[in-house]
Amino acid sequence: MGNKDTILLGEDTVMTHRIALLLAASVFPGLAAPLPALAQKIYTVTQVQGIQSSGRVGVNERSMVAGEIYTPTGDYNAYAWYKGQLSSLGHLPGDSFSGAYSINSRGQIVGESYSALTDQPVLWYQGAINPLGLQPGYLYGAADALNDNGQAAGPCTNDPLYVTTEATLWDHGAIVDLAPLSGDTSSFATAINNRGQVVGISGFFGQSRGETWIEGVGNELAGLGGGNTLPIGINNQGQIVGTSLSSDGNEYAVLWQAGTLSLLPGLPGATYSLAYSINDNGLIVGRSGLDPGDVHAVLWDSEGVHDLNDLIPSGSGWLLQNAKTINERGQIFGFGLLHGSFSAFLLTPK
Repeated sequence: MGNKDTILLGEDTVMTHRIALLLAASVFPGLAAPLPALAQKIYTVTQVQGIQSSGRVGVNERSMVAGEIYTPTGDYNAYAWYKGQLSSLGHLPGDSFSGAYSINSRGQIVGESYSALTDQPVLWYQGAINPLGLQPGYLYGAADALNDNGQAAGPCTNDPLYVTTEATLWDHGAIVDLAPLSGDTSSFATAINNRGQVVGISGFFGQSRGETWIEGVGNELAGLGGGNTLPIGINNQGQIVGTSLSSDGNEYAVLWQAGTLSLLPGLPGATYSLAYSINDNGLIVGRSGLDPGDVHAVLWDSEGVHDLNDLIPSGSGWLLQNAKTINERGQIFGFGLLHGSFSAFLLTPK
């Protein structure tokens, strides 16, 4: 259990091709209104000691982080980080491990609690852990996304490796099936906004299409024609970000808004990019570089794409590699190297 992110949401397994075209760093229509000049957009860097990641993490507007710490067995346990303090979230009775994947503005956290034989979607709040339940006929599940209204989304499955799944919405006691697109055999929910709009993937035999569900009804998100499209983040305006493989064999960070698909440029000279998260101001974060193993954390705004390493104090010792999520305050959580050692970071705009 606990390896579904590697199978379906893995940053390098779904997306294995390089971007061959260098896209111009230009203004994107429909993003946020013009922002302050680049020189003013400087961030302070806080080390988030201990937190690691199985693929999904969260930070809310109170600077609370939800994530995991790996165990010697290769599993992980759910933790919360706040003001430099780590707190274990624990797991359900009888289980051995847990993972925390999303946190909302109220401090509610969702994820999974699991053992060798079980895997259940759970919600933590005010020190208590509660199971969310599974769709009828399913044995395993996890909640990967959470909105401020307490609605959660993720997968249910009978496959312990999470290769074939059914996207699921947990809505205050109701468990709603989010079916795959016609002709597909699997669906997986990756994000949900405060309007209850869910995004994720629909697929079969290693092919994935983007899908969005509104009131339980699914519709396809157009991709670039290369056979794999992965929406990862959505804001409350319905703007969606993620990645799509082009028919030319190259992978691009993309933005969907008002039914239109747009490419997001990589850093100068980069051959790969991926967008993870977008806030309500239209600020997008992700990564870009030569390939998935050689990347820098990036920010997209109305001016284009920025290397976040250029927006922190020089001499900090950080190499910011992967910007995973951005909250409504503009704080960015991610992972990188601090004096050569892996660590999580939290950027706060000055």
